[in-house]
Amino acid sequence: MKQDQPYGSWASQLTSEKLANGAKRLSEPRVFNDEVLWLEGRPEESGRTVIVKFDGVTAVTLGPDELNVRTLVHEYGGGSWLPTDDGIWLSSFNDQRLWLLNDDLRPITPESSISKGLRYSNGVVVPDSDDTVWVVERHRESHVHPENFLASVNTAGEIIEVASGADFYSSPTVSADGKMLAYLSWDHPSMPWDHVRLHVAQRRNGGW
Repeated sequence: MKQDQPYGSWASQLTSEKLANGAKRLSEPRVFNDEVLWLEGRPEESGRTVIVKFDGVTAVTLGPDELNVRTLVHEYGGGSWLPTDDGIWLSSFNDQRLWLLNDDLRPITPESSISKGLRYSNGVVVPDSDDTVWVVERHRESHVHPENFLASVNTAGEIIEVASGADFYSSPTVSADGKMLAYLSWDHPSMPWDHVRLHVAQRRNGGW
C-alpha cells in the first residue's frame, strides 16, 4: 500500500556508498589501430585506474590485476598513458616509472633514488622511431620544489633531456613527419593562461 510521507522521512535502498561505488570515472579516450581505448577509474577496486580496450564487440581490461595507471606530475596527474606500435606506454602509480604493456608488462625507465622521484606525463610518439617525448618531474631529497623538464625516452630506457630551465612544461606535440617538436613552458607564479611561451625544436641526428 502506498503511503504519503514528508520528504526525507523515508528510508531509501540507494545509499551514498552504492552511488560512489557505481560511479566509474572514464577519461583520456584514444583511437588507435581501429580500436577505442580509455582509462577507467574503479572505486570498487580501491580507486584503481585501468586501461580498457573496445574492439567493436567487447570491452577488455588490459594488463595484470595489480596495475594502476596514474601519474603524479603536478600532483593532479593526467596524460599517464600512450598507445604506440611498440605497445602501450604507461605510468604506474606504484612507482611512477614508465612501463611498456604488450604481451607482457616490462619497466622502461629506471627506479629513482627516492620513492616516486621521477614522474612522467603528456607522452607523445615520434613517428618512424621508437622514441617518445614526455614531461618529466624530478624530485630530490635536497630540493624543496621539484624540477620539471622535457625528455626523450626510447624503448631501451634511454632518457635524453630535451628542454629544461622553466618551472613548468606541457603539451609536447610532434609533427606528422617527426621533424618538428612544439611545446609550452611557463614560470611560477604565472599560470599558463596568464603568461606562456611556445617553443619549436627541429630534430637533428636523432635528437632535438
